[in-house]
Amino acid sequence: LAEANAAAIWHACPGDRAKREAEAMCRLMICLASAGIGCFLSSVARAEESPHLGSAGLASGGSWAAHHKFRLVALDLDGTLLDREGRISDFTRGALSKVFGSGPGAPVMVIATGRLLGDVPYQEVPAREVYVLSTNGAQLSLWRGPETGSEPGRLQQISALHFSDQATRAILALAGPSGCDAVWCSDASGHKYQVVAHNAEGRARTVEILTPGVFEFVPAFDEPLQNKVVVMIVVVVDPHSWAARAKKILPSGISVVSYAPRPLVGIQVAGMDKGVALRCLCAQLRVALGETVAFGDGVNDLEMLEAAGCGVAPSNAIAEAKQSADVVLARSNEEDAVARALLELHSGGHFSAP
Repeated sequence: LAEANAAAIWHACPGDRAKREAEAMCRLMICLASAGIGCFLSSVARAEESPHLGSAGLASGGSWAAHHKFRLVALDLDGTLLDREGRISDFTRGALSKVFGSGPGAPVMVIATGRLLGDVPYQEVPAREVYVLSTNGAQLSLWRGPETGSEPGRLQQISALHFSDQATRAILALAGPSGCDAVWCSDASGHKYQVVAHNAEGRARTVEILTPGVFEFVPAFDEPLQNKVVVMIVVVVDPHSWAARAKKILPSGISVVSYAPRPLVGIQVAGMDKGVALRCLCAQLRVALGETVAFGDGVNDLEMLEAAGCGVAPSNAIAEAKQSADVVLARSNEEDAVARALLELHSGGHFSAP
């Protein structure tokens, strides 16, 4: 059934980019079906037909649409939910507890991040269940918090899109000592990076950027690499130029994104992004896209902001994210902008359980 639905979606998509996105969605749908989780074409169609919420213009004193209900909330981490130190503030933690607690009417909470799964603080979130779209949607997991204080929580890895061996080798050939400072290569579980540092700068940048415990330096990558790599990150002084060159050289089926001004280039399976992953998850949960609200600030959030029923950007977001969003908040991530918006939506009765 998943293969038939996936084929129908693929044939309905015109254009090369649309077909790449559809192919990634099809692969993820088949992964979900293999894991015993149903994705249905009718759910995707219903989501696409849902009305899109107009701009509330909160930065200029507007208000949320009084009639609208959100059943799913997607949250980017860095620059959005987290502060500049990468932490969840006490105020934000309290807001998350109030909105996503175990009481009736709580919406689905989704963390959508470019981070590796092992670098996502899902255990710190005060919610009973949290879906995690890590590595920009290439990996989907479900965290179930402990029922009691003495019981451990449980992480279920649902699906992941891996590079082919050919793609991995092509990337590594381009990311040699003469091409960049370091390469981060995820393991099969998405919990840790293996890092090959070509010079002292690459090693220093890696230690500065990555969280301790989610990476290890290795002299070379293990063989074989096929079906083991979810995402690769290249550390380079000029990420824009490196990404532009990579797009011309690397074979099709590979997505390359510059994270400038950070000295990083992200590489993963083409066609997969937070927006595609959100569509797949909504189909799985039978939640219409019009019943979702998404918060994001960066270049890797654009597709998610556009796909969601209501896209929201904090004041510190890049210009492109603000343009893609329906709502631009008056406050930044340093001012708990997302937490305050969630509390406003909660108090206004805009959330409901799926």
